[in-house]
Amino acid sequence: MKLTILKDHLIESIGHVSKAISSRTTIPILTGIKIDATVSGVTLTASDTDISIQSFTPSENGNIKIIDLFIAGSVVLPAKFFIEIIRKLPAQLIEIEVHANFQTILRSGSSEIQIMGLDPDEYPLLPEIEESKMIRLPSDLLKTMVKQTSYAVSTNESTPILTGVLWNISGDKLKFIACDRHRLASREVSIDNESSHNLPNIVISGRTLNELSKILPDQNSLIDIVIADNQVLFKIHSILFYSRILDGTYPDTSKLIPQSFQTEMSFRPKSLLKRSIALICYPGKTRRTLSK
Repeated sequence: MKLTILKDHLIESIGHVSKAISSRTTIPILTGIKIDATVSGVTLTASDTDISIQSFTPSENGNIKIIDLFIAGSVVLPAKFFIEIIRKLPAQLIEIEVHANFQTILRSGSSEIQIMGLDPDEYPLLPEIEESKMIRLPSDLLKTMVKQTSYAVSTNESTPILTGVLWNISGDKLKFIACDRHRLASREVSIDNESSHNLPNIVISGRTLNELSKILPDQNSLIDIVIADNQVLFKIHSILFYSRILDGTYPDTSKLIPQSFQTEMSFRPKSLLKRSIALICYPGKTRRTLSK
């Protein structure tokens, strides 16, 4: 394999896939980033078995030449060293050349660095997901729903199902529910009824959703969400984000919040937040103010 690639585009792609790299994995090759170079572009892949991310960089973007491919091929490079080296290379054009036994040379400006790569054939294949069960959500809405619920997931691994967010899909409604036995957060939105037909309820790790949220675009672009038996795939432009679905049955939380109340209060959230901050910072003074 031999190619040249613009540094900024390579760093952006590395930034996406690096969220799926774990140093605690029991599979040594998963501590690396897989690089696949073809005529159409370069694909980077990283996985920690729970999350897998693929990021594709095209050879051209309009009139801008991003990649020059001389020899197609693949290699797996140790993520920690590869990421550090790429960020410190001096020039905007980076050359990657792979020799026998996956010995890889990185050149940029006057710098030349050698890294021992790994056999890409030993890298686990990503799951094949049939796109028969799919919903579509605006990116900014999905990011907001994750933010409003994922904080309430449990951090206690003794009950793994509660470390995730329940996606309750019923008719044309999608509801996120998270509960750690002390807090409960939920958010419900309307979705396309046809695309949500016969879709199962799923539970996705809160940590996974927080990592997904970091790469979701802020603008109002549509995200395809494909649901399979034990995997869910988020298709974000040139990024494929795979997540494992948590096993188990999520507890019924519908009866935790009473439907009738003795007292109801309405308040402005910002005003309440300011009073709460003041109570924490100046407890004595705030008590006197509130008592008046």
